[in-house]
Amino acid sequence: MKQLLQRHQLHDYQVEAVNHMNAHHHSMLWLGCGLGKTAITLASIVDRMNAGQVQKTLIVAPIRVIHSVWAQEAAKWEFSKHLRFSIIHGTPDRRSRAMFADADVHLINYESLSWFCEQLKHYYTSQGKPIPYQSIVYDEITKVKTSTSKRIAGGYVDRVREDGTEHRIKVHGWRGMMNMFAYRTGLTGTPASNSYLDLFGQFLVVDGGKRLGEYVTHFKDSYFKSGYNGWGCEVTTIGKQFIEKKIHDITLKMDSKDYLDMPAVKTTNIMVDIPEKARKVYDEMEKQMFAALDNGTELEVFRKSAVSGKCMQIANGAPYISDE
Repeated sequence: MKQLLQRHQLHDYQVEAVNHMNAHHHSMLWLGCGLGKTAITLASIVDRMNAGQVQKTLIVAPIRVIHSVWAQEAAKWEFSKHLRFSIIHGTPDRRSRAMFADADVHLINYESLSWFCEQLKHYYTSQGKPIPYQSIVYDEITKVKTSTSKRIAGGYVDRVREDGTEHRIKVHGWRGMMNMFAYRTGLTGTPASNSYLDLFGQFLVVDGGKRLGEYVTHFKDSYFKSGYNGWGCEVTTIGKQFIEKKIHDITLKMDSKDYLDMPAVKTTNIMVDIPEKARKVYDEMEKQMFAALDNGTELEVFRKSAVSGKCMQIANGAPYISDE
């Protein structure tokens, strides 16, 4: 049987990160690949449980991560081996059973947040009851960078019934639930891969808008200017400085190269032919920031920095057509 890892085996930089989380009700960890953000977060969860601050924690993460990372990592450490996990995924019935399962940590994927918000409202807040979670962790928090998406802001979407008729359904936005958690942490290694604009939604769900404001329009007006040829927006020099100053107190940034002995990166370029139809769409997007698919769907981006991402999606055969 493999021996469990002990708390004292955490590296000094990991201890620093645990202390950072424990010192702030709302915290953001920008940790490079391989620095152990899962073990760090588990240590903080256990510390808060031992202190009587937290009974249940909700972890929101990509689907692969909730199934194959958190419980497996907890089982490797002496301090976290006792934690009980419940994965809220599958059919609505399975999700409901997992939601009410007796566990210390519940895990859910980002795509299920609207459904989960509806359940919390139905069973708790609408009846004047507090939600059963005191802590929330957003793993890969860039998934909520768009604060105006249906996932965060809520709204209405059109659906087609089996008989072909359309109907409109209400989508519950996570924005109405995000401040219910006393302790909130965001985890990522790439906080602003496209633009400083990506930071707004991430800090909104962590601190409720305390640092960067509650509305993205105000955020843009305060720190950004119109982009090239009027497309999109770009952060101003002084705006960048102000943003960094405002988020500094709760943000801990660590780069892998500063703490890990890693070999030099080797890049291998492999050229492939894109089918003619896809090539046409690719070229239109690259040159015009707009393209139309054969089925009539229109693709459009509003920032030069977003063009490469959309072209990569096209090259992979499945461009995303909405924030959801």
